[in-house]
Amino acid sequence: IFIHSSDLRGNEINSILKMGSILYVGTNNGLAVSVDGGESFSIKSRQDGMGHEKVNDIYIQLSNTPNFSLSTYVATDNGVSISNL
Repeated sequence: IFIHSSDLRGNEINSILKMGSILYVGTNNGLAVSVDGGESFSIKSRQDGMGHEKVNDIYIQLSNTPNFSLSTYVATDNGVSISNL
């Protein structure tokens, strides 16, 4: 995976996960999420409810319930943050 975005400049990348067309990148400054193949990212951090800025790992769980859902588990230096990003 090649990332060509200035949104991640200066960030240390700790983990990368691609789910369909969405790219998740765990950095020292939060979780970067791209829906355009890595051209641009929105950064999720403590201000968005994460336990810590540093993202160590990312796990996505798909639910096969009648109301399809996607849960994002983000391992940080202050525990696991769970979200429906």
